[in-house]
Amino acid sequence: MLARVIEEAGIATVTVTMMPDLAEKHRLSRVVGVEFPFGHAFGLPNDVRMQRAVAEAALRLLAEATEPGSRL
Repeated sequence: MLARVIEEAGIATVTVTMMPDLAEKHRLSRVVGVEFPFGHAFGLPNDVRMQRAVAEAALRLLAEATEPGSRL
């Protein structure tokens, strides 16, 4: 996966996914698990409040997690 290649280059990544167990199993990156329909990882269209909350969670995880495989 692309996240793994980016991590190997020394750049931290966060994956927002509807399948956090699978992403965590493969240790692709730091993982934010969400429960939205596929294709809407940051929430439904026009739900700015939820989209912002997901983005803030991803940034918080990026700042706090020290290695791939961390999960929020």
